[in-house]
Amino acid sequence: MDIGSFKDEKFEDNLQEQRDEVFALQSIFNTDDEEKLKILSEVTEDKDNLFTLLVLICPKPVQEAIQVDVVVPAVVDEDDEELEGAAAAPPMNEASSPPSFANNIQLSRSLSGQRWQGSFVVKFLSPMNLLVTFPPTYPSSSPPNFHVSCEWLTPSQLEALESMLQSLWSEACHMPIIFTWVDWLENNCLSHLAITDQLMLRPSVASHDDMQETS
Repeated sequence: MDIGSFKDEKFEDNLQEQRDEVFALQSIFNTDDEEKLKILSEVTEDKDNLFTLLVLICPKPVQEAIQVDVVVPAVVDEDDEELEGAAAAPPMNEASSPPSFANNIQLSRSLSGQRWQGSFVVKFLSPMNLLVTFPPTYPSSSPPNFHVSCEWLTPSQLEALESMLQSLWSEACHMPIIFTWVDWLENNCLSHLAITDQLMLRPSVASHDDMQETS
């Protein structure tokens, strides 16, 4: 689909709004001590290229702390797929170590012997990423192209967040939207996903190194 070019004068107002928005976002999110916004590309003086931004977002927990439950396969085959059935489980008295990322987590074997499981408590979760690119038609007629990524959320949860961001854009009446998106993700995404005091991490998302444990 042709998104147009800033060399077309009809997008001049959009370009100015985008530049103003990027400048405002930098002043809000970047300080001497912290840089939450990174500009990956920007429109040149010749009006080539597009603005692409990466925003690091730290969701605020609903409760003071979150219990993270970890479930990790104990046995995998050559293709790293979890084996099924009793034959896949090693004898319970056979020496076996939990995954390397879990050195600081007390894990126990499940009754079947096929999984390691355990839990730990965190006060903060690792940041999620919001990647956005401004087409020449933004904000007058179309939203930014965007993608949300996060190591501790499932694909369906990420899809739910992106659907909500699209709804927020629809309500914005073609106004600059990035601050609204970031603010909503910081303050509302966990409650929107019903993550209050407990979070389940399965193999595809479990990564203790990016969590900050409580003392």
